[in-house]
Amino acid sequence: METDIPTLLAAALVARLYLGGFLVLSALGKLRNLSNFVDGTIAYQILPPQVAKLFALLLPWVELGIAALLLSGLYLRLVSLLTILLLLCFIVAIAVNLRQGRQIPCSCYGLVGTDVISWGTVVRNLFLVVLALIVAVGAPNSGGSPWGLESVYSPYIMLVLIVTLLACCYLATGLLEAGVRTHLMGRRVSS
Repeated sequence: METDIPTLLAAALVARLYLGGFLVLSALGKLRNLSNFVDGTIAYQILPPQVAKLFALLLPWVELGIAALLLSGLYLRLVSLLTILLLLCFIVAIAVNLRQGRQIPCSCYGLVGTDVISWGTVVRNLFLVVLALIVAVGAPNSGGSPWGLESVYSPYIMLVLIVTLLACCYLATGLLEAGVRTHLMGRRVSS
């Protein structure tokens, strides 16, 4: 089966821009409400409190660093693997708490009173892992433009393509999480 390189490059571009933007917003929310985020991280009870506090204090800066690399197009294969590792840590922490029947705020954006963790949160993070895998597979080889598409598409087509696909990623992320949450709530009501 032959791979359509321009399509893969476009998908990787959109995936990395979306992930970069997602991580910037996530980090800024945590930094804006850092003490609440620290408390939320400790509430997961995955790490000892002092380690959880240190993790929570460092995480927004790690997210900003990863976002900067994703948005700039530097070290894309390495940064996509770091993104996957980070997301898998989040998935494990959420899944452990869900399996224990704990209903705690997500604290995903450092906000007090954010949605309670659910399997929808896990699905959202799995979707983000898929986007990071697309970046890892479709990242342009080093030495070229960080966009990798200039020779294939006109600037106008690139802009329309990027905006459209970013909007689709945004909608897909919210719909996946809401869909799983709604499905699970319906199953609880009917039980």
